[in-house]
Amino acid sequence: MSGLSITQYFPFMRMKIEKQTVHHETSRSALIRLTPDQRYRPLCHDCGAVAATVHSQGYRRHLRDLNLACHQVWLEVGYRKIWCAECNGVRVEQLSFADASKRVTHRLAQHIHDLCKFMTVKDVAAHLDLDPKTVKAVDKAFLEKEFGETNAAGLRVLAIDEIAVRKGPWHYKDPIVEKPFWMPHCCTTVFIRIFIVRLFDSIMMVIPGRCVRCRLPTMRMKKLIIVKTM
Repeated sequence: MSGLSITQYFPFMRMKIEKQTVHHETSRSALIRLTPDQRYRPLCHDCGAVAATVHSQGYRRHLRDLNLACHQVWLEVGYRKIWCAECNGVRVEQLSFADASKRVTHRLAQHIHDLCKFMTVKDVAAHLDLDPKTVKAVDKAFLEKEFGETNAAGLRVLAIDEIAVRKGPWHYKDPIVEKPFWMPHCCTTVFIRIFIVRLFDSIMMVIPGRCVRCRLPTMRMKKLIIVKTM
């Protein structure tokens, strides 16, 4: 009997591989069944505290993982619901490799985000055989985490990429600077007004009582819009 094992490809904490099934003919996929390792006490997904007791068990969910060779890898993960004394309620057991509300593992989500830096959402979805909405949601979560909230500290030059003149394809464009500062849902004059107000409010919070000079672009229609909003 061979002593080879696939466990090193799935270094997930507090879990053990129970079974694997590989489909060659039809979908070229592999299903890995994981169950909680009873040697470890479960952790609360919300606060990370050690569970006081197990509330119920026997739950299973399917997660998409990184491809292995030419096969899609699906994880059938068993998990428990626990009673958390810190949260004072029933919570889902924490998984070290995936969020409770997601259907992809952390490492697949990171791979999706890396691909989105060089490919479109549609191309990434086709390449990984995923729903474009899933790809977009994963990439958006990484961008929100990377850029965080608006920080006006040290801002000196402000460039606006697009301003829509009316509904449709009409707009004015200029090159984007090194780092995006604020990305609204749409580039209309209403959102520009909101942005200017938020910008100077945030600057006054960072440097209260001081006059901060910031250069604004005044090309074509932008000059009229900026002057009007100021």
